[in-house]
Amino acid sequence: VYADFVLIYEDLNDFEQSLRSIKKSLFYAEQTTDSILLIDIHLKIGQTYNTLGDWDNALPYLQNALDMSETLRDSSEFIIIYGALARVEAGKGNKNQAVTYLKDAIHFGKLFNREEHVLGCLYALTSVYFDVAPQQLDSAAQYALEGIEMLKETSEIYYEKELMQMYSEIQAVKGNFEEALAYHKSYFRLHDSIYTQDAQAVLREEQVRQNVQEYQAQQEAASLKAELLTSQNRFYLTLLIALLFVLLIGAYLFYQIRKSKQIIESKNGELEKLNQTKDKFFGIIAHDIRSPILALENVGSQMEYYLEKGKTEKLKQLSSRIDNTAKRVTNLLDNLLNWALLQQGVLPHHPNTLSLNEIILQNIEMFQMSATLKGIQLESQLTKELKVVADESALNTILRNLISNAIKFTPKGGKVAVMANLSGEQVLLKVQDSGIGMSAEQVNNIFVLNKKSKKGTAGERGTGLGLMLCKELVDLNKGTISVESQPEKGSDFSVTLPLAA
Repeated sequence: VYADFVLIYEDLNDFEQSLRSIKKSLFYAEQTTDSILLIDIHLKIGQTYNTLGDWDNALPYLQNALDMSETLRDSSEFIIIYGALARVEAGKGNKNQAVTYLKDAIHFGKLFNREEHVLGCLYALTSVYFDVAPQQLDSAAQYALEGIEMLKETSEIYYEKELMQMYSEIQAVKGNFEEALAYHKSYFRLHDSIYTQDAQAVLREEQVRQNVQEYQAQQEAASLKAELLTSQNRFYLTLLIALLFVLLIGAYLFYQIRKSKQIIESKNGELEKLNQTKDKFFGIIAHDIRSPILALENVGSQMEYYLEKGKTEKLKQLSSRIDNTAKRVTNLLDNLLNWALLQQGVLPHHPNTLSLNEIILQNIEMFQMSATLKGIQLESQLTKELKVVADESALNTILRNLISNAIKFTPKGGKVAVMANLSGEQVLLKVQDSGIGMSAEQVNNIFVLNKKSKKGTAGERGTGLGLMLCKELVDLNKGTISVESQPEKGSDFSVTLPLAA
């Protein structure tokens, strides 16, 4: 980059700036191992000092370039280096040393066919001999003629003109006036030719300048037009971005409205479902709680009448009915309370490690009297001690409802069995009955709250709430519940619970 700056400043004839740039270039070149590059830069610095007439500063750089070239045994640049050294010596007044350097430069120029540099050195050598050593006019004439002969095969008119003028002056000094006149005429002919060429060059430059001005005017007009077009495009782009932004905002708002609408519709669906559940719930309460309470009306009067008449058997039957009714109401209220707490999310749930066998036996004992009165065989089928992780209250509620349901729908002489076994990492709890069973449709809706509840084999009434409560409590205990049943072939309710470690 700095080398490019050197060329630019030389074109501007600003050799001071050119010198600063080439020295910066030298600073970076010295950090490399490129010896050829270093030779070129030292040579260039010396030549620039020569142009500025600073011979003392030019000499060390040129000498460095010469020393490095000799070390590399690269003589291709000797003609330029010797020519520059000759200029330094000539400027310092050391004409003899300048002649030596010029002769060396001519030698290497001929060796590498550098005709342009050879001609420059021949012209300089002729000038030195003519100006400094009048006694060596023959040598000056010899080098002038050598240069003129070389110029016949080139187009270097400038050197040819100058050499002819110098050779004419040498011959005039020597007294050869006819030869001096002939070369002087040749000099004027070349001078006129150069003048004509220069004039034509000036005309061409003027034409080029006018063409450039015209081109610049066209470029300015095109630039103005392009700038106007760019401004228009920028305006349209801004407008397009604004429109896109508005569309994006609109799309986002539309999406949010649609999403909100879907959420509202979903909530409305849930509310409607809850409302239906509430209606079913109140229907159950109105019917199934009212019925057993109504059944207790006039019980006191009946007991008084049976006592007066001494009908002991009737009193036993009445007390049994009162006991069953109280159990039904208690069980119903217990289920309703648990279901309500579940819906509110406040049902206490404290899972612990429990002995499943113990809890099963406790619940079987609780229902043993009911099963016996109905003529049903209620038994447990437990192979080994099993421990589960569950909430004790929830597990008791699940077992009570499943056993109660099995007894309810099993006819006299039937059988209800409660069993538990390992199933992988879980415990499988089953309540199996030989009751009236269910159809496929009834099985599909078994865990759904219904207003109508099927009567038991002895006319027992239920709410349908118990199995739904079982499902929610099993889910709360991280288990599963399922049922297999066929009409007149009984039912199998299966519950899985986490096995305790």
